[in-house]
Amino acid sequence: MSKSSGISIIIIVVIILAALVALYFFASLLLKIKAFGSLKFHPNHNQTPELIKKKAFITSDGYELRWYGEVKPDDEIIILGVHDFALGAKSFEQLTKNLTSIDLKISLISFDQRNFGQNKVQDAKDRSSIAVLSDLEQILNYCKTTYPGKQLYLYGSGFGANIIVTFMKKRGYLVDGIVLDSMINFKPDKNSSAITIALIKGTLFAYTRMVKINLSAADYNVSDKDVQSLAQNLNSFSEITVREYFQNKKLVKTSLKASGLITKPVLMLNGSDDVFQLSSKTTKFYDQISYSQKHHQWIADKKHDLLLNPNQEMLQSLIEWLKNNEQEKND
Repeated sequence: MSKSSGISIIIIVVIILAALVALYFFASLLLKIKAFGSLKFHPNHNQTPELIKKKAFITSDGYELRWYGEVKPDDEIIILGVHDFALGAKSFEQLTKNLTSIDLKISLISFDQRNFGQNKVQDAKDRSSIAVLSDLEQILNYCKTTYPGKQLYLYGSGFGANIIVTFMKKRGYLVDGIVLDSMINFKPDKNSSAITIALIKGTLFAYTRMVKINLSAADYNVSDKDVQSLAQNLNSFSEITVREYFQNKKLVKTSLKASGLITKPVLMLNGSDDVFQLSSKTTKFYDQISYSQKHHQWIADKKHDLLLNPNQEMLQSLIEWLKNNEQEKND
């Protein structure tokens, strides 16, 4: 064998090995991206989900979700709140106060989603935005079993509304109606170069890399006295893993295509000055809801997350919608 032939063979072997490595890397990358886009979460079933002393809901895999509110024995309606990204169950505090003075017997309860509010922050490798779908199902099953005969509604605020719509695709039978407050359909700003680089590195090498989402309290429907505390909250809980970033993106995309799958009464509430929505997309989503019992209310000059500082028009829309639903069930 000539020297040149030997060199040629070596070059061919190197090319084949490089091709195999590249193929392996590409296949691994595709599998990772597919996993990022999955809405499946399979918790370990180590125990029966339960509410402990009205302070924490223990999921089947042992995670303690900080609890807010309680169900009174004589109340006829339970509203389970699902909070916005980077907020917590206490964002429902003002709405709860407003609902105590009306002539409907309502209990409003909520929980801090994993890694938010007062909950324990998990190791980055264990964090998953999709876990909220499983947690929500367990809480609703608990409520239906513990409080039989009561009407059960979901109230989603901001990203929480997107969570609810995604949840309704397969589990809508668990509730009697949904409220979508400031559902997100638009990203108001482009990613910074730092976020883009972090996303690329995280996708290629480590999905546990953290990225910080820039959020401004000025974009939220909050009173002047609460702006500073909201800003601190947004800053504290706006850091998520690369995997969670893509999971959230997938969840929003899925929810915006699921309007036709809503088969329960729905109320949509939107502020006209909400930067996290395009009004044309909001109207299109509502129009594509085929279920007849639906209502949409625009609240003029109001920003994102109406429940943070409810005005009379928003409250009246919610109360009348609830009363109409209850009346139709009794007719």
